[in-house]
Amino acid sequence: MVSRKFFVGGNWKMNGDKKCLGELITSFNGAKVPANTEVVCGAPSIYLDFVRQKLDEEIGVGAQNCYKVSGEISPAMIKDCGVTWVILGHSERRHTFGESDELIGQKVAHALAEGLGVIACIGEKLDERETGITETKAIADNVKDWSKVVLAYEPVWAIGTGKTATPQQAQEVHEKLRCWLKTHVSEPVSQSTRIIYGGSVTGANCKDLASQGDVDGFLVERPSSLNSWTSFKPKAPRPCCGPLPPCQAGTGQNQPGSPSPSHVIVMLPPTVSPSCTFLSPGPPVPWLSAPWLFFCGPGLSPLTVNLKEAIIIIIIIIIIIIIIIIIISTSSIITPSFTRKGSRQKSSSGLKMVTQPRW
Repeated sequence: MVSRKFFVGGNWKMNGDKKCLGELITSFNGAKVPANTEVVCGAPSIYLDFVRQKLDEEIGVGAQNCYKVSGEISPAMIKDCGVTWVILGHSERRHTFGESDELIGQKVAHALAEGLGVIACIGEKLDERETGITETKAIADNVKDWSKVVLAYEPVWAIGTGKTATPQQAQEVHEKLRCWLKTHVSEPVSQSTRIIYGGSVTGANCKDLASQGDVDGFLVERPSSLNSWTSFKPKAPRPCCGPLPPCQAGTGQNQPGSPSPSHVIVMLPPTVSPSCTFLSPGPPVPWLSAPWLFFCGPGLSPLTVNLKEAIIIIIIIIIIIIIIIIIISTSSIITPSFTRKGSRQKSSSGLKMVTQPRW
């Protein structure tokens, strides 16, 4: 009987150095990963070899990009470091570098052909609720072996903002994606493919998200408090036994027979050194998220970082206000024309002398 194993991915992005990551890895190695949960850490490319050598073998390591052109990191290089996963199609690469669906599909095909597992990101901005389906098609057209693919749904409007799709909204989209796989790929693929949630996952919402029938895990990226850890209840492996019922988005009923989750501790004890500083892109929020979301800075504190950002914003606003005031003042000044001598003005009765006063 095929089942979907709960998948927790952590995208470290461009964060950390050897000292900080070494301490974090030590904490990871002291944690017990439940048998029904797969954990993969997406490390910066320059540290892939370091992380793979230090991290316990039961925890996977993934690259954050790969391809076959100059300046990229190739699947062969990634595998040579003992790394078996790669994240492709991330929203930042789509929107910052303009990576098209076609290019991402080619990257997926290349990575799979070279033997890597792929965490393929799909999603949409706030005004693009149907984009995820389009991106899924571009990926599906390039996949032959779905056992090595995890789909990560990214509601781009929620990433890093603190806004999160409700568990019901996440379930609705995940179920729609699963139904699309059933219709356009095959029913076995739709039942066995893991679809994970990549929005703003926190300690406050991960339990409810994990309880949804078609949410098979997370791709977590939100910064976390240094001494805050979380536990949640990932579902036991989901049996894919028998045909899916008709697709009814939002019902959460497309996974019959899913057993009730059992409580497990997935995160780690608070043993991270103070040298790892919590740098948040926004106000300090006590997010209870995953431990791979820390990153280090040279002695900076959350208050220092946020204060600098606030000062810069205030200065910019003041400059803009001053410019607006100057523009308005300049346009409203009317300069009268005065002369020392009399000037002639034409009237209906002829010409007459008008004497202007001296100023």
